[in-house]
Amino acid sequence: MKYRQIILTVLLALFVSFEADASIIKKIIITGNVRIDSQTIKDKIKSKPGGILKLSTVDNDIKRIFKLGYFKRIIVNQKSAAGETILTYKIYEKPSIRNILFDGNNNIKDKNLLKIIDVKPYQILDREKVKSSTNKIISLYASKQRFMTKVRAVIKQIKGNRVDLIFNIKEGKKTYIKAVNIYGNKHISSSDIEKVMTNHRKNGWSVFTWLPWFYSGRFNPNALASDRDAVRDLYLSRGFAKVKVDPIKIMIDPIDGKIVLQVIIHAGLKYRIGKISFSGEKPLKNIKSKIETKEGKQFNGVALRRDISKLVDLYGQKGYAYADINPVIDFNDKKRTANIQFVITKGSPVKISRVQIEGDSKTEDNVIRREMQLVEGDLYNSKKIRRSKRDIINTNYFENVKIRQVPGIKKNKMKLLVKVKEKSTGAASIGFGYSTFDKFMTRVSVSEANLGGTGIHASLSGTLSARSTQFDLNIVQPWWHNKPISVGFHLYNIKTEFSDYKDKNFGASLSVAKRYGDEYKLGVTYSISVDKISTTIDNPSQTLLDNTGDFIKSELTPFASHDSRDIYLYPTKGNKENLSIELAGFGGNMKFIKPAFDSRIYKKIGGSFVLMGRFYTEMISSIGKKLPLSEKLYMGGIDDFRGATYAKMAPRDSNGNLIGGTKKVLGSVELHFPIMSALHFYGKLFYDVGDVWGSGAKISLKQAVGMGFTWFSPIGPIDLAVGKDIAPKKDQPKSAVNFSFGTTF
Repeated sequence: MKYRQIILTVLLALFVSFEADASIIKKIIITGNVRIDSQTIKDKIKSKPGGILKLSTVDNDIKRIFKLGYFKRIIVNQKSAAGETILTYKIYEKPSIRNILFDGNNNIKDKNLLKIIDVKPYQILDREKVKSSTNKIISLYASKQRFMTKVRAVIKQIKGNRVDLIFNIKEGKKTYIKAVNIYGNKHISSSDIEKVMTNHRKNGWSVFTWLPWFYSGRFNPNALASDRDAVRDLYLSRGFAKVKVDPIKIMIDPIDGKIVLQVIIHAGLKYRIGKISFSGEKPLKNIKSKIETKEGKQFNGVALRRDISKLVDLYGQKGYAYADINPVIDFNDKKRTANIQFVITKGSPVKISRVQIEGDSKTEDNVIRREMQLVEGDLYNSKKIRRSKRDIINTNYFENVKIRQVPGIKKNKMKLLVKVKEKSTGAASIGFGYSTFDKFMTRVSVSEANLGGTGIHASLSGTLSARSTQFDLNIVQPWWHNKPISVGFHLYNIKTEFSDYKDKNFGASLSVAKRYGDEYKLGVTYSISVDKISTTIDNPSQTLLDNTGDFIKSELTPFASHDSRDIYLYPTKGNKENLSIELAGFGGNMKFIKPAFDSRIYKKIGGSFVLMGRFYTEMISSIGKKLPLSEKLYMGGIDDFRGATYAKMAPRDSNGNLIGGTKKVLGSVELHFPIMSALHFYGKLFYDVGDVWGSGAKISLKQAVGMGFTWFSPIGPIDLAVGKDIAPKKDQPKSAVNFSFGTTF
């Protein structure tokens, strides 16, 4: 019974005897309360001793007490004598919950059910919360594909005004979508329609259903609306401009619990585009050439939507932040044509009045501001805002970056609110890793990618493995005096044991680079190092003996790079190219030229699939002196030819020892796809082709295919690639497993 009904009943029964004449309240008494103290109740009562008794005030008192939520019934008694009244509020408390029990839950543990329900032990029993808890349990089972689950809440009375709350659960069978019935699709096949939907019928072996092209049949009720939109967009893209799609119906088989979805489509007529015109304000120059929609082509409602966004963005790049493009479509059903008129309202140019930074408790404001391509007083530019967000994200200092456009008091002014959420950028760790070449390794490192909030990168690390020991100190200032000039210093000491020789190498380098625009960089690196090479086999070849000794290298390496990738961590579009030329001979006893070119192209090819193409080439030419083995070229490894392990492919001498080459070429095609995007876990299929050869030899391309994964884990990137050489030679490996695990800076 609702408290309102209780109040009215009590008032009619008890207050009919109240005296018509005004009565003074002498005393107020609270009885019946056990867990709730009297003062808490009195604080809600506006009737006071010494005041005049009013029926309306008592009525409101009862309402206020009920709102505390602890009581199921309240009775007010009145005793009057000689013009004075004693009011007694008799309180009936709701019972408290002693235990919450679950019965019949074989597939979900009690602790997981307790986490989601709204009721807790020792709370006051609230029947609305019990009802909502029942629904939440049903929803949890539905999320586990058990849609026929039934839940009944039983309240068992216990002494002391307490109850045990028992949820009796009858679990439904785990089910899936067994069919998607599509009606009205005369022009597009059911399979093509189902491909654009999130909810698919079960298709493929269960063990592979984590892959995008295998369908588990898992039902997602939250995706029904987007599935309906996706089907409508498919028809719009095929010329059916007036298509209608009914809300998708869900039918559950009462026997096996399996799901059948029903999609009903009203396609209508198919149209071609007639005339395209522009009205309103003067259009941009050559505006027709910038849109997909063309006269005479098949109508495409999805492309039209993209065109509107593109046009709005083009005006946004000219400073018109509030530009509006409204398409007016005139259909001719007889000719089946659609004339499209773009009505343009560009408004006034808008300037940035203020750039406000929020959330940077550690990072200095200027570290964020220098990545912004718009400052106070600049004309609004939507493209520069997008690039600013990308550049701030790519600093890798923040978990989340949002740039909100806040209209100013004046129509021609706007504030940009940059909200960032900082993440941990420093680490001190002792960890373990593994790579195919080094085997097990121990790594000790201290690193900070945003030193003191200044944006300076610094790291100090040491690595010990079965094959090598390494010490590294890196310091990089990406913005020298807040100018787009990066300065880096690297100090290192490396000892490596190859199959035929040992290499002790220590040195230092200083690098300076200047960014031009948003994507280009020019720079130069000076480095000096000492290589001490000694053989490790009993009968070394003359070639190995000729390459032992101390080699001092002093070199300049000019380089140029271009990078238009959207996100550095997992690019989905854009290019990255790097051209460098090592010029050794500025002192020391090594003289050579080593040019290298690396190019990578990323392109999204549908859904979450990304295609990456790579071309890499490198060569080395000595000037008057022989090249040491450490400078020769080799092939194989996790970021190289994956049909072989690290440096296992190269020319050999007559004794079969690896002596390296002087020319190298490598090409790769990779298909990337997310396995678990939330965990930054990605899969890949690849095809590698390449070769490394020496002077006088001919190129003989090797080919390998394989698969692998990359996981950007909290402790660093983990990369695995399993490659198979398609046609290996006698002295070449047939297949390889390349694996790297550990922190990177």
